[in-house]
Amino acid sequence: MLPGLVAAQSSAWPNRPIRMVVGFPAGGVTDVAARVVAQPMGDRLGQPVVIDNKPGAAGNIAADLVAKAVPDGYTILLGTNASHGSNPSLYRNVPFDPIRDFEPIGMLATITNVLVVHPSVSANTVAELIALMKAKPGHFNYASAAVGSAGHLIGEMFRMRTGVDIVHVAYKGAAPMQVDLLAGRVQLSFATLQTVLRDVGSGQLRALAVTSPQRIPQMPNAPTLSETVLPGFTADAWFALFAPAKTPA
Repeated sequence: MLPGLVAAQSSAWPNRPIRMVVGFPAGGVTDVAARVVAQPMGDRLGQPVVIDNKPGAAGNIAADLVAKAVPDGYTILLGTNASHGSNPSLYRNVPFDPIRDFEPIGMLATITNVLVVHPSVSANTVAELIALMKAKPGHFNYASAAVGSAGHLIGEMFRMRTGVDIVHVAYKGAAPMQVDLLAGRVQLSFATLQTVLRDVGSGQLRALAVTSPQRIPQMPNAPTLSETVLPGFTADAWFALFAPAKTPA
């Protein structure tokens, strides 16, 4: 963990807590990933790693804060495919450069998204869902954790690939999105596996497909989107750690 920082910082580093900035609210999958990493990282470094949630603009607020932080190894970012992938193309005047303004520390994980529907939706397969949407254009909403998030972009890929008329509803994180999805205020989502696994298991949501190239052991009965009527349709999200540019390597 943090091999570059651990190897090359002075012997006095770290002598105070390290702040890990997260661009999404507490309780969502990005926040959970940060907390899973923070504990063993702090144990190894001998200083606590403190999570600082700065939600908004699909991670842009958090990324900008870290980009402008003092490059001393005490402020790091849990970046995502949004903050360092799609956001510069989706937002006007992004106040940071995802390459020049950061030092990459390391990749943490890739994550699978799941096409889930509320039980009120009378579709048990992707083909049935597409047929239902085409019969009721503009009737269905799909939720995502933020504009520019993996769930948003996968939803747009799905819309373009199938030609259905569905409405995107963006939230400020996975946790508030999940509340409305479970309540049926939005009908479907391309949510992360970690966000919906328990709800699918309890029957509160129905999984129609996963976005990974292969089926996953946590949902062995859910086909990949590529296995359904959408051959070649795959997508993954990712998490990685970044420090401000010019942080000693």
